[in-house]
Amino acid sequence: NSLYCQNKLTYIYSANYLSALAMVLKSELEIAYRLQQDFIKPVKSFIMRDYPAPAKSNHVEVISGIRRCGKSTLMGQIKHRYRGGISYFNFEDPRVHNFDITDFQKLDEVIGPKTKTYFFDEIQNVPSWEIYVRQLHDRGKKVFITGSNASLLSKELGTRLTGRHLTHELFPFSYPEFLLYTKSKNTPLAFEDYLQHGGFPEYLRDRNEEMLHMLLKDIVSRDIAIRYGIKNTNTLMDITLFLLSNVGKEFTFNSLRKSFQVGSANTVSDYL
Repeated sequence: NSLYCQNKLTYIYSANYLSALAMVLKSELEIAYRLQQDFIKPVKSFIMRDYPAPAKSNHVEVISGIRRCGKSTLMGQIKHRYRGGISYFNFEDPRVHNFDITDFQKLDEVIGPKTKTYFFDEIQNVPSWEIYVRQLHDRGKKVFITGSNASLLSKELGTRLTGRHLTHELFPFSYPEFLLYTKSKNTPLAFEDYLQHGGFPEYLRDRNEEMLHMLLKDIVSRDIAIRYGIKNTNTLMDITLFLLSNVGKEFTFNSLRKSFQVGSANTVSDYL
């Protein structure tokens, strides 16, 4: 009995220690929040995106879209329409990587009661985040959230934020936006450049193809494979690259199954 009690206490102390390690300290939240507020400062030059004016109601506005298409920059543009009482927080900040739902109370204390408009980046990384957002909405606050993760699909938000949200999807630069960004005139050469290089702002700035490779990898492995529990990510990526390299060519599920040695045509169908 004595040995059992000793082991039991050791387990409890260990569990409490690990729990303490996992939680985010309020002091860490304060540091992260303070350093992130540079986002609130005016930005002198950027391309105004084609985005509707925010609703006058306090509906939660969700900006979804493919990775690296400019959602955070768009949020920076929207914030200039609100004066005073603005707060911003990015949940991908490494200082708060253990953030969970119990930490929202601390964040609320750090932000303070004077904030009227909240801007949250990648909040979907926190399980049950919608509970906190619903609370803010019920308190009459205006909330903007962005995210590239597939958990921000509108069909899921319909159950998480029923009747409380408006969803807008953002895409990479359109051709007119591309012309503004690259300071180009509308010529056949410029249009050919747009067809060849697309509209991802970061890539157009640096012309570094490695950025596109990493973007594709993140989309396939994180937004698709993790979401749907696909373990064979190598085959998934191989099929993706094959389809991208053979646009316009006919294929069948069965032909892809044979080429990539997938178990069944139904699995190929699910991948696509």
